[in-house]
Amino acid sequence: NRMLLWHGSRLTNWVGILSQGLRVAPPEAPVTGYMFGKIYFADVSSKSANYCFTSHDKNVGILLLSEVALGECNELIAADYD
Repeated sequence: NRMLLWHGSRLTNWVGILSQGLRVAPPEAPVTGYMFGKIYFADVSSKSANYCFTSHDKNVGILLLSEVALGECNELIAADYD
């Protein structure tokens, strides 16, 4: 069960992503407002581009296209911070 999916992140996160891979934030990390506290991928690039947080003066973002092994899927419709 694999799909090509997009991941977008702030420019400041890419040094860590490229050197250590995508990682889930530890529980002691500040809450950033993301609903489920996991690693996010999307099937539409524009959805992932929203997580690049570009602005008019810094309109550069980086998207990663990855082959993602989905495993068993679980549909969540509300936040679950456990």
